[in-house]
Amino acid sequence: MWLIKKVKPLLFKIISVICIAMWSAPLIMRINNVGIGFDINSDTLSTYYTFLGSVSIVFAVFQYHWSDQRNRKEKAIEATREWNIRLNEVGSAARKLVDSLSETSCKRIWNEEPFQIKCHYENDEEYTTQLRRFRTIFADDQQICANIEKAFGNDSFDVDDVAVSKLRWIIIDYLNSLESVLVAWKSDIVDRKIIEQEFGYLIKDGAATLETFRRVAGGANTFPAIQDFVTAMADKQKKKNR
Repeated sequence: MWLIKKVKPLLFKIISVICIAMWSAPLIMRINNVGIGFDINSDTLSTYYTFLGSVSIVFAVFQYHWSDQRNRKEKAIEATREWNIRLNEVGSAARKLVDSLSETSCKRIWNEEPFQIKCHYENDEEYTTQLRRFRTIFADDQQICANIEKAFGNDSFDVDDVAVSKLRWIIIDYLNSLESVLVAWKSDIVDRKIIEQEFGYLIKDGAATLETFRRVAGGANTFPAIQDFVTAMADKQKKKNR
């Protein structure tokens, strides 16, 4: 496979030179009165060029197909590179936080309304983890961080409208970026196999696709490409497990 990738561009150049030579040879020989064992009359030239034209068309189609494949692979690699650049600790904490929230809380975030997270004593570790993620997200806001520190000693934390607005923006920005990549996948603008290999982990990591938040935001009507990708990858996984 590696050898084919290396040889293919050179092969196209060689074939192109041969085609040019084949197109030019009869005319050159006719001009120079060179014989090749038969008369180069109009009928012979017509037949010759008809055959050569057919070969050239097939070659051009094949070359276009190869160039298109290469362009789509390059676009997929570029999309993956840009996606990886956008990933950061704050975004990761926000995704995991929102994924751990109830549908009611997700709906309030979508509507930019304050909400409250509570400590359920049978699962106080989840509450502590949520507060730590809030602290990561709002590390640059002293007032919110102070409120978070107080919440560690309490049984609830009020997420005000300022915090909700920032949290919502982070999540929407993440989902819009993901939607952009997967729209290209859905439209076959990029190499689908590369995108599926690089983004397949999304269906394994629930926080990555934010299913609950997407559902309250309108689901497939709001982020159709994400939903199509998740469904397609889940179907492939089911077939693989059979």
